[in-house]
Amino acid sequence: MKSLCLRFGLISVISLSTLSTFAALKVAFIGDSITYGVGSSDRTKKSYPVDTGRLLMSSDYTIQNYGVSSTTMLKKGDHPYWTTSAFTNSLNSSPDIVVIMLGSNDSKPQNWAFKSEFLTNAEEMISRYRNLPSHPTVYINTSPTPQNDGNFGITEAVVGGEVVPLQLQAAEEMGCPVSDVHSATAAMPQNFPDNIHPNDAGALVIADTVYETLRATTHNDNDPQAVYTGSWTVSSGRSFGDYLADVHATKTNGNSVQFSFTGARIDCVTELNSDEGNVDVYLDNALQGTVTCSSPVRHAQATVFSLSDLPSTAHTIKLVKKSGTYAIVDAFRTSYNILDDGDSAITYSGSWATLSGRASDFNQSIHYVSANGSYAQATFSGTQVEYLSEMKSDKGNVDVYVDNVFQQTVNCTSGTNSCSQATLYRKTGLAAGSHTVKLVKTSGTYMALDALRFQ
Repeated sequence: MKSLCLRFGLISVISLSTLSTFAALKVAFIGDSITYGVGSSDRTKKSYPVDTGRLLMSSDYTIQNYGVSSTTMLKKGDHPYWTTSAFTNSLNSSPDIVVIMLGSNDSKPQNWAFKSEFLTNAEEMISRYRNLPSHPTVYINTSPTPQNDGNFGITEAVVGGEVVPLQLQAAEEMGCPVSDVHSATAAMPQNFPDNIHPNDAGALVIADTVYETLRATTHNDNDPQAVYTGSWTVSSGRSFGDYLADVHATKTNGNSVQFSFTGARIDCVTELNSDEGNVDVYLDNALQGTVTCSSPVRHAQATVFSLSDLPSTAHTIKLVKKSGTYAIVDAFRTSYNILDDGDSAITYSGSWATLSGRASDFNQSIHYVSANGSYAQATFSGTQVEYLSEMKSDKGNVDVYVDNVFQQTVNCTSGTNSCSQATLYRKTGLAAGSHTVKLVKTSGTYMALDALRFQ
């Protein structure tokens, strides 16, 4: 299902795929006991912030966990995050990236009595971080899904029905990228033993969801894939906070820009200002909506349109100036392509079977095989590939080959807890172009394949 967001606001985008030449980025995780790591076997090694750092697989990031149990976004909640030393310490840490996940405790009856103030408090917290001298990019996580009947006064009826919509509204109005943790954690009670706190497997699901958002790639307005129609001017060396300090601009209604990409997500990044108006957005020649870029004050790097969960095929997005003095193009942001296990681009050798209707798997299905020597193979175009599957006690080892060269043996075994959609292998730094990945079963009762992710 496609996810659509129109008219985000202010955002300062950092392309996490191009940071190897910079100092390590400080990533501050803000939240309650779920962020802190309650429910994990070892919060210092298995909490979702730590797992996110591990997925990033880079010395370019410093992970800082500022989670505090029982805390709320609401200032009038019984344990407001605002009054904690962790909040003060996070503000003083000069973060480059802030990831906020607060809302579960807010949903408790004694706190949700003040629900009318949640949106205001959330937007104020975003502003507090964004206005720090380090000007961090602020990301919003929706709250995890309470499983079954919930616990501790936290229920899905309030979290999913009322809290999450307000979290999404705050993100839209403030222009924050969103990690939809709520959807990612639906229908997986095995990963939430007390229905609220994730075990190690649940924390990894949250981390993988956040990681996907953090790893989005930003393409500047002068990218060769951006084709401009009509009279556009290029303004470089600007001091307003544009991505790479430049933009394309036009004054003529009907002028357009078309950007071609292959991926599962596209964001359109521009400037909001009083002299700008409306822009029509088309995806693959179908009108998606009209976004407004008018604002009383100037906001650089504003994400005005976002579309995710697209099929992993080639797409074209087109922006057409409709009104206002100017239309501005600053950048486009794209994310992963995913080959589901049932995709015809994946070739299976051996007696593979399919399990369907499993909510914890990507697209609710998974391929599996028992005979050693069986393999799955796919050709992709990109510079990075990942193998996603289930970790479980009945799984064993899988040999990974890229372009017919052995890379490593991956251990897919887990203890008593199963982990779905786990990133079991990642290969980065490939030359741009076509590549082949091959996964060969070498041990264990079963080998499974849930999806291949590449960019």
